[in-house]
Amino acid sequence: MLAPLRVTGLGGAFAGYAEGVDAISANAAAAAVREPYSATWFDWDITVGAYLPATFRNTDFDNDGRVGFTYQNFVFGTAGLSLKWGPFGVGLLGDVQRYDLSPNANPTDPRVTTTLARAHLVAGYSLADGAVTIGGGLRGATLAVDIATSALERNVPLAMTGAAPEIGVLVRPNDAPWRIGATYRMAVDGSARFGTITPGVDGLDRAGGLVVPASVHLPWEIEAGFALQVGPRPLNPRWRDPRGHEAEARSRYWNWPRERITVVGEVLVAGPSPGSVSLESFLAQQDDPSGRRTTVTPRLGLESEPIVDRLQSRLGTYVEPSRFEGHASRQHFTFGFELRLGAWSMFGLAGEQVWRISAVADLAPRYENFGLSIGAWH
Repeated sequence: MLAPLRVTGLGGAFAGYAEGVDAISANAAAAAVREPYSATWFDWDITVGAYLPATFRNTDFDNDGRVGFTYQNFVFGTAGLSLKWGPFGVGLLGDVQRYDLSPNANPTDPRVTTTLARAHLVAGYSLADGAVTIGGGLRGATLAVDIATSALERNVPLAMTGAAPEIGVLVRPNDAPWRIGATYRMAVDGSARFGTITPGVDGLDRAGGLVVPASVHLPWEIEAGFALQVGPRPLNPRWRDPRGHEAEARSRYWNWPRERITVVGEVLVAGPSPGSVSLESFLAQQDDPSGRRTTVTPRLGLESEPIVDRLQSRLGTYVEPSRFEGHASRQHFTFGFELRLGAWSMFGLAGEQVWRISAVADLAPRYENFGLSIGAWH
């Protein structure tokens, strides 16, 4: 699971919570969900995270039974932005995997890299003071191979891209301690190819030394879940247009009690990918069939604030089914926290925004993953 760190810390169970820019990858309606701290008619949220690649190098990343990566130099990262105007909102959240296919090349030799980028571009609208939010947009994927001959010269022999619709809904009855949400994503088939592809003597097209696939594919997905909160802190406060009384709305939020325990759970169903291999198999140039059947991933998470207004903690677990035939599922355990930092205006762009630093760990048999993130504290 490569996702914003709050989502990972809760085991990925975020479709039924669907709040904040981090939730866009879990529920397409999240772009328009107003957070309890949102005290202005126009609001925004941003997140940037990076996974530490050294933790992946000796793991079975694809759960295919083999430990280690074909290429040892790579970068995984996530970034997102959401903008809200009253009940309407838009958001963009993406993740990038970038592999260096020639890590031992001399400085003057061409350097070949492969990049897989996935993104969600969504918009949504809230009804009944935020009790119901609907949203939709596009989920896309791009696979590119590029060759850099110098710092200023770059050739892209292969670029494949595609996109497909997704829709989502969140039901959060005003003043109730529970939520439910779901999203559906159509399969993405990125068969459009661009670049200077070279035909091989064996009849196979190649780019940067790699056999060119027919498409880059993301299977259809259904993600549905719930959130339940106990404690004095409200989960679903009614959101009304705050124009003219922003100070009052902000004061009301900061005077709420912060003690709470939030339980989230969900199920992710991913469809088959006929004729596919995993990204790792593609980089290794091995024909290892992947995704021949529909898989189901249950997820569960727990979030609390053990040190009020200073530290938030998360626990989670999920069962990862293997997309490879003959390999068993494995259970993951996730851990995360957010630590409040000081206020910084970003050179006058963000007022006196209070910031936080987050960390996460995702552990399973033959797998470990650690990440760091910076974002706003609320």
